[in-house]
Amino acid sequence: MNDVGKWKKGSSAPFALTMTLAVLLLAAGALAVSYSRTSISPASKQSELAINGEPVTAEELTLYVSRNRALVADYFRQTYGAEYTEGFWSASYSGEIPLFKLNERVKEQFIRTKVELLFAKRASVEENIGYGHFLERLKVEGERRVAAVKRNEAVYGPTRLDAQSYYFHELSLIRKATIEAMLADGILSVSETELKEQYEAFKTAAAGTEESTSVQWASMAYGDAAVGNSTQKQAYEMMRELQSALSSGSSLKEEAGLLGIPVISAMLNETARRSYAMDYPAAIGAIDDLEAGEVSELMEENGAYHLIGVEAKMAAVTPEYEEVRGSLAERLAERKYEQLVETEAGRADVQWDDEAAAARIGLALGVD
Repeated sequence: MNDVGKWKKGSSAPFALTMTLAVLLLAAGALAVSYSRTSISPASKQSELAINGEPVTAEELTLYVSRNRALVADYFRQTYGAEYTEGFWSASYSGEIPLFKLNERVKEQFIRTKVELLFAKRASVEENIGYGHFLERLKVEGERRVAAVKRNEAVYGPTRLDAQSYYFHELSLIRKATIEAMLADGILSVSETELKEQYEAFKTAAAGTEESTSVQWASMAYGDAAVGNSTQKQAYEMMRELQSALSSGSSLKEEAGLLGIPVISAMLNETARRSYAMDYPAAIGAIDDLEAGEVSELMEENGAYHLIGVEAKMAAVTPEYEEVRGSLAERLAERKYEQLVETEAGRADVQWDDEAAAARIGLALGVD
């Protein structure tokens, strides 16, 4: 599929993706020099990708490629004014090559994911952290939902689950459960002194922040989770059309309605933000950076494309310490957890054959 329109400004001549795959395989060898955390072991000669001994399957890699391809393409559009051609992924833009950028993002995210899953295993949250076990759970959950529909029982979310949405949703739940288990085991700890220091900082920050944000949120899902089973390409093109229509300053809700794109109105206070952030962390981060009247960039997250407009932000009222003690403790625990993940990721045993990764990424990019 095309990720970001029709690209044109690469310094390399455009080639068909099927012709460039061989180029990508040769060029990918240079990646080994670029990434200091990559260790090429004898296993790499067998085209093996693994982190801390946990293998990276082709199917799992495809999920991360799908999650990041549009973001990487958009980076080159915004940074270099690049427009899409069939040779985009092997073109050079001031020395940066999209395939290399995508490989870097996917690798870094894989390292973090595998480290977090290892933490989950150590904390007895998850016994089996392999991708095959995830697929088994996806199958069971899918069958449960279909059976519930046949019994006329309520089913929250889509009846048919797509692997990408379910995978990243499960990771967020595992992460939350792992933090709770590490707190219970004393691996993570939050003292009352730390909490009160955080509260004082919170009060200072709250004086200049907003408590609630009113938004219009347009989303177009694709794949099995979509109404009518829209393809990723179809969903992307509709959302790009909406984005182009908004450049004239028209209303997101009105323009989306004309195009048949679903829009929800939401009032996001702190509790709602935290709830949405479980499934849409990038979207919530974008909302926090927007001012009233502004619209986000087009984002791809959790099996859908999103455009979000901020209508208004309402002034905050600083709550008492006991009212926010729980949320402050959770945030501080998450921060300490992130520090542990960063430390562990920095010393992870990474086997990442760049030629094998380029081959798999190239195949994934060639599938609509």
